Amino acid sequence: MPNSRAVFGAALALLMLTVTRVSAAPDPRAQAVLAAAKAASGGAAWDQMPGWHEVGSHNGARYETWLDPYRYGMTTQETRDGKTSDHRFDGQIIWFRNMAGAVTAVDTPAAVADAKDSAYFSVSAYFFPNRFAADITYVGERTQDGVTYDVLHIVPAGVGADLWFDRATHLPGVAVIHRGAATLTVTLTDYRVTAGMKIPWHVHVSDGDPKDDDDGHITSLEFPPVDRAIFAAPAAK
Repeated sequence: MPNSRAVFGAALALLMLTVTRVSAAPDPRAQAVLAAAKAASGGAAWDQMPGWHEVGSHNGARYETWLDPYRYGMTTQETRDGKTSDHRFDGQIIWFRNMAGAVTAVDTPAAVADAKDSAYFSVSAYFFPNRFAADITYVGERTQDGVTYDVLHIVPAGVGADLWFDRATHLPGVAVIHRGAATLTVTLTDYRVTAGMKIPWHVHVSDGDPKDDDDGHITSLEFPPVDRAIFAAPAAK
């Protein structure tokens, strides 16, 4: 989701837990909120997007992210002080190459659920219900800093997130992830029209402690077809 997808996805991955859930019938109120959000942020332009390639920075590190809007796939390279780490997910296995070059593979149900949630929100997959299944329910109305939001609870695979849609603009403005007493708040701002879609180019991630806050900024965003090979295991160095 929306901005930096890499930072938002990483934030989700920090707090996800796998839960057992039963798919529910579509919530009409939730579907109406999503329909308005999609129309306000580009409508059919979302359906024509073949892939997602984003470059940006967060807290002094450069990142580059590729996403697949048709099925689960996400890869992010992060470079800091001349060293690069590589995190990849192909829908079934997660690979991580650390800055020393060692590669680790993980495919536990909990880790895969976490990765699916991260990829789902990073590519705004709630706009593609025929491609990505999720339980989506209308939670209610919230007001913050004078802005009224419609809140949806969206669960693709793990614990999901509460996504707040600005009632005036219909755009996502806040995402909240809960895990017990811990809460992570993601604020989405600096919306820009990119290839016909309104995308947030800035994200602020907070766990309530200012010293842990993370700010992400997109510097380049394009939507070319994605080569699924980029989600496969990286080579060790």
